[in-house]
Amino acid sequence: MWGWFRKNLSARQVAALVIGVPILTIFSLNIETLAQEHHLDHLLVEGPVVDTFKYIIHLLASDTAVGIAIGAILIAFLDIPLRLLRWAQSPYRIWNDRERGPAYGELVGFLVDHVSPSVQARRRFHDALVQHYCSDKAIAAFAVRGIRESGAADAGSWQKFEDVISRVSMSPPEDVPFFELVECIDELEREPYRTLCGQADVILDKNGNSLRLEDHQELFRAWSDWQRHHNAMLDAYEPIKRNPIFGKLYRPARPSRWGPRSA
Repeated sequence: MWGWFRKNLSARQVAALVIGVPILTIFSLNIETLAQEHHLDHLLVEGPVVDTFKYIIHLLASDTAVGIAIGAILIAFLDIPLRLLRWAQSPYRIWNDRERGPAYGELVGFLVDHVSPSVQARRRFHDALVQHYCSDKAIAAFAVRGIRESGAADAGSWQKFEDVISRVSMSPPEDVPFFELVECIDELEREPYRTLCGQADVILDKNGNSLRLEDHQELFRAWSDWQRHHNAMLDAYEPIKRNPIFGKLYRPARPSRWGPRSA
């Protein structure tokens, strides 16, 4: 029986059942006493509705199995309108089926065409910086790996990002839920992307911060490539953060958290 509950009811429904049935039982056993104490016994006037209510209450109290079954059915039915209400109020409701319209494609395009190229370009710039300061290729390789693994606090966000990019890049692409795309973008924008960009400052500070990128062709090319992708990403994000359909990404009057434009 417990297996049936785990399979057919959500954790919230089971919790409501476990908490609700004892409360309902205690209430049913003391309903007349409570009514008299609070001078509400006139509400317990005999009638078909009251009789039916009393019958159900006493049935719940007298037979545990029947009580749990009826409680589960009531919870399940009550949960349906609540789910429909949340779905009706959700900005993602239009895209809960497979006909999700252009907004879904806009998020996928933003991740694939802008976020991913900007992230990869920034990492290439960091690699070029390390190789510039470290002539030993083996040591440089370890340094590059260390830089990429230094943001342990953001590891979950980057893993989610890599997973989403991998899924939408498959042929045919895997169907990634709309809200998952929103969550992925929101998490990267909050902190990890800026932390990634700040790693170059750490490298430069450790080496005197006197490097002129214009004097080093490979470094300047890598930095210019990232600059181009980064600024294009900011431009592409403007219509997204101004569209309320994107939920938590909607911040029309505030600047994005991807960082300033690179001049």
